[in-house]
Amino acid sequence: MTVQERLGMLFILVGPGGVGKNALMGHVMANMPDLRQLPTATTRNPRESEQHGVQHLFISVDDFRQMIANDELLEHQEVHPGKFYGVPRATVEDAIQQKRDLIADIEFKGATILRAAYPENAQAVFIAPPSLEALEVRMRERGDSQTDIDNRFDRLPSEMFYAPTCDHVIVNDNFESACAELLAIIQVMRGEVPAVSFPKYAVEYSVEVWPVMGTEAILPVTCRDLPLESALRDGETPDMAAQRLLEAMWPQSIDVANLYYDAPNGLPSVDFGLDEAMQTYHIRYRYAYRLEPQILDADSFRRVPLAEIG
Repeated sequence: MTVQERLGMLFILVGPGGVGKNALMGHVMANMPDLRQLPTATTRNPRESEQHGVQHLFISVDDFRQMIANDELLEHQEVHPGKFYGVPRATVEDAIQQKRDLIADIEFKGATILRAAYPENAQAVFIAPPSLEALEVRMRERGDSQTDIDNRFDRLPSEMFYAPTCDHVIVNDNFESACAELLAIIQVMRGEVPAVSFPKYAVEYSVEVWPVMGTEAILPVTCRDLPLESALRDGETPDMAAQRLLEAMWPQSIDVANLYYDAPNGLPSVDFGLDEAMQTYHIRYRYAYRLEPQILDADSFRRVPLAEIG
């Protein structure tokens, strides 16, 4: 029996902490009584509206570690220091036997594991913030501590990195329209309605690569004041696009160990924003590539102190 025959769809909501995944999930479940939440195990404290066994299984760190030792979790992650999340194997197996559709808010590494385990049945929906400022406002309004906000911002680059690999992206700039979009995605994937036109915003991805040596950025003359830049092609991850840019500039001289997802001189490794006039949402990933001196051609490059960049 195939996975598809045993289990309906698993809708996985992915995105930065505080972006509104749980609120969206609650809305669609209120409008789809047969869609149930997959309760994940967590060591964090329950919020006021949460119940044990519904949104999460709230357990101690010791109990969580025992579940790991007993191989009771399909996947698990330490999402924030001292705060663990995991997907209980028995919960998923029970849903498989009952052929139920599930929805879950799962950390991106766990989502990757679940999609690999159920490739025909899992749909990953990335919930994106309209801006960094809007995300911070949302977290403060719901009462997150400064420590929690700082921890979430530390994770933001790696969480935004996952967006191009998801099946759908919803920009949560307006809760009602984001709810309608998520509801439409689920209905289409379940075969309840014909395919509709979504998403609301076209999502664009680009990659920048900053070649650097020591305290200087080494920029190709043809790029003027810009680093190497390209839109992501179909099926590319940001890493793949960055490597493609470098290989086009220096064929067979690339050492991927020198490429890292970070920008020089304090620039953010990822930035994103909404252009409502153009109905587009753009995510830009920035990389630095540490050059080896032997691949440089003095006539083709110019040196710019990193302190002047940004």
